[in-house]
Amino acid sequence: MGGIKVRKFDENYSLIRVFHAVPGGDTVDIYINDRLFYKGLSFTQFTSYIYVPKGKYTLIVYGEDTIDNPILSQEVEVNNDELIT
Repeated sequence: MGGIKVRKFDENYSLIRVFHAVPGGDTVDIYINDRLFYKGLSFTQFTSYIYVPKGKYTLIVYGEDTIDNPILSQEVEVNNDELIT
């Protein structure tokens, strides 16, 4: 097909990303399982998708450049073969 590359989805994993949907909200840093996932996410921005295996993940959102007083801390359960935003 005219130069279009099709990437096969691996059903043993899921794809996840984060969307900043808080109007007027501060720029944030996103941590997954205590590891920095994305720095400086602003309103209306999406992170890139990442592949993750099935499991429970802790998502923590902090104001940019801080790790005090999380804005959000939530456990997310991911199954195989999902597309999650």
